[in-house]
Amino acid sequence: MRRNIVRFAMVAAIVTALLVPAVMVATDDSKQELSDIEKVVATQQIYNVVMRYIRGHDRADREMVRSVYWEDGYDDHGIMWQGNAWEFSKFFTRTSMSNLGLGSQEEPSSGSLTFLANHTVEFDGRDVAYSESYFTTSGVTIVDEETAEQGWFAGRYIDRFERRNGEWKIFHRICVQDWGRTQTFPRSELAERNVFAGTFPTGNFYPEDIVYQRSWLDNPGSRPDAKPNDPPTAPDMFQERMPYDDPRYDIVSR
Repeated sequence: MRRNIVRFAMVAAIVTALLVPAVMVATDDSKQELSDIEKVVATQQIYNVVMRYIRGHDRADREMVRSVYWEDGYDDHGIMWQGNAWEFSKFFTRTSMSNLGLGSQEEPSSGSLTFLANHTVEFDGRDVAYSESYFTTSGVTIVDEETAEQGWFAGRYIDRFERRNGEWKIFHRICVQDWGRTQTFPRSELAERNVFAGTFPTGNFYPEDIVYQRSWLDNPGSRPDAKPNDPPTAPDMFQERMPYDDPRYDIVSR
């Protein structure tokens, strides 16, 4: 009996010696690199974070901007801001934007729109990634009572992402400018430059913008000022080019 126990202990020791290193190696390897499928999923998750920042930026949604950074994150926007990223989010409110001359209820033609282009991600282990996102942004700022300024800005967001508890967020961002230009014009021309003013629903800041009004999308025709039963109207420039009473444009009855 004793001999069997000793023999069993020896076999168990040998098996343990063979298996444990293999398990440890496999575990270590799994910590070092994501699989191809995991990289695809993680890349999309990181892309979604960058896009969420852009919405928060353009809609002046402070909490959305804040949500893309870790609490100890750092943002470097040059002379505009270098410091804690959560503190950086304080710029993204209706009041702050208005103080910067970006947008108002009275002049909805002002504001900014940002577009994301090339986006690449490189992984360093399982929980760190480096992202480069090309962007262009344009907008109108109110300089003073008589002057407005149209600006174009193109650059890149260079980010270090970290995954904590399964979630990717920005730990460090550097905003790089590659080119930009501005053009001033009389503020009185602001409405004239927006030839579509009054034709479409107008964009706004958080929380008034239509993107936050899900109930309007769920119930067609419920949007304030919507007139689904009225005949179509258009500025004179469109009426002249495509009159609604001209049978050539009566697409519905064809």
